[in-house]
Amino acid sequence: MMIHDLTVRVRPQNKNAHALCIVLLALAAAGFVTSFTVPLYRGIIQLFAAILIVAALTVYARYLGSKYSYEIFTNDGEGEPLFIVRQETGKRISILCRVSLAGISEVVPLSMKEAKERAKTSGAHRYLYTSTLFPSRAYYVKVRTRHEKADLILEGSDEFFSYLDASAKEAALLIPPFAEEEE
Repeated sequence: MMIHDLTVRVRPQNKNAHALCIVLLALAAAGFVTSFTVPLYRGIIQLFAAILIVAALTVYARYLGSKYSYEIFTNDGEGEPLFIVRQETGKRISILCRVSLAGISEVVPLSMKEAKERAKTSGAHRYLYTSTLFPSRAYYVKVRTRHEKADLILEGSDEFFSYLDASAKEAALLIPPFAEEEE
């Protein structure tokens, strides 16, 4: 197998996020309407409604307004092949993660709960790059480089992650990962 460039956009299943956003906005609207009929607790009800609006905007920004894409970048054989995670929010594109493919030591499909538990027990930094609210399944990607130990929790297709795993193993043969330093 030869590593080649590949970009995949994650297609989140956000029916839960849409429903949650609508419910939060409806409750906020009901809170503001109720605050005009109950003058005694007007300030408290309006504060609660404002908090619900902030929660709805947070759900929108995190799950509905952001899209992730994953990229395997080889730079035409010059340098190390990289794995890149990008986030698109409106017209703004941000690179959230850029690691050497040779630094990826494990790619495992797990439930979201299992992936979070595994990342918590590893002692490394945990990065959650999922745009589906309550995904049933995620991929745990263990990254170990000279400068960072990280656990990535991602979502996507089985085909992409099996290709990522195979590419990481091939990259580790071409460019061996760093040797652990003795402490």
